[in-house]
Amino acid sequence: MTAILIICAGIAFLLWRLRRAQEDAAEHLASGLARDPLYWVGSTMALIVLGLAMYMAHEHSGFTGAGGWFWAAELVLIIATLWVRRTLKWRYPY
Repeated sequence: MTAILIICAGIAFLLWRLRRAQEDAAEHLASGLARDPLYWVGSTMALIVLGLAMYMAHEHSGFTGAGGWFWAAELVLIIATLWVRRTLKWRYPY
């Protein structure tokens, strides 16, 4: 019974956030502050970093063999993601 209540509360929260996100997106679009393509690039890169880190944690890849290349890719993606975020902060300082 408790699990059902938690699931229902989670679904209600997600629906509430979806409605708020749609309202915010419509407001931003009307005021000319739609999301920049760099925002979507940065978000996608952050998700790739997270996915790669989770894959490495699951596979227990060390610094030898292919694991070293995964860590190098992770580092490059983290730096690129931070660079894109800095670019967005520079472009939209508010």
